[in-house]
Amino acid sequence: MNLQTTYLFWPVRIASVSEGWAYGTYASLTSLPHRELLEKGRLRWGRRKRGWISESQVERSFIHHEALVRALETDRILLETYQLDSQQFLEPQALVSEERAKEALMAFLNLKHRDDAIAVSYINEFGEFDHLELDGDHFVGSGIPEAIQQLCKQYVKKRQDPFAVSLSQFWAVRDHIEGLWKLALAVDQKDSKRARDECIRRRPNSSFDPEPNWLAVGRAILCADLSASLNPGQRNPRLILSEKDGKLVALTMSTTVRSALYLTLLDMIVSTTEYKKCPNCKKYFIVTVKRKQYCTEVCQNAAKVRRFRVRHKGSASRLDARTTGVSNPSS
Repeated sequence: MNLQTTYLFWPVRIASVSEGWAYGTYASLTSLPHRELLEKGRLRWGRRKRGWISESQVERSFIHHEALVRALETDRILLETYQLDSQQFLEPQALVSEERAKEALMAFLNLKHRDDAIAVSYINEFGEFDHLELDGDHFVGSGIPEAIQQLCKQYVKKRQDPFAVSLSQFWAVRDHIEGLWKLALAVDQKDSKRARDECIRRRPNSSFDPEPNWLAVGRAILCADLSASLNPGQRNPRLILSEKDGKLVALTMSTTVRSALYLTLLDMIVSTTEYKKCPNCKKYFIVTVKRKQYCTEVCQNAAKVRRFRVRHKGSASRLDARTTGVSNPSS
């Protein structure tokens, strides 16, 4: 079975930060005119007559899809399936590509300085990080500050859809994913020492055999921790069946950036995607060319300039010593 992954990055507008939580509202997605949907191939409805779509075709297509939406709502199908179907009628802002999901993972791993502004900037760029359910006019969950609940009530009164995320949880996920990344790299490169260090770090209260096979232990911990992260509760990624271009397609659907990060990491581990840390800027990057050592040409050129200056600085100091008649201490 060919299983595809679908990523929904819901855009949000963060208003501010309070008590370690970022909060705001979801950005509204604009519905495209029905004729434009047909002309762009987002929806299909019969054959074009002499290369154009008639008004009667547009009207019949509109009625058909309106009836489909009503049926989906009436049958109470899975929320994810309805969300996926509704993307046909909207600007493609929430349904993102695999490349965008990988970009989100790389950007997440390269977040170094832990402050509210950096976390808020990331969430604003990629969208809803994690999801909080609403029950009437308050968020469902433990540990949510009263100030955030009051803000939630204010948004609901204004008929706005509120959004909130714990920044401490945001950074905890960042540390967790980086640890899984390092463990996967150690196992893939058969580096027993690095695998041992990461296994002990991830299982500080466990007692291991005197001389275990650290690569086997690393693989077991990697499987257990990544599996648990992909299935945290009711909102975990689900398998759904969808229709695409007249064919039935099995999809793994991710509805938050957080779940997309773990799904992307899983895909990269299983497909043995190679990644490195740039020796110039110290950022992670995906290796697209075998001999690639730097993340960008900018970093590669910066390293060349640095090596050039080091070499010529030594030559200049020796020339200066000969000119002034003073011996070079390093020679």
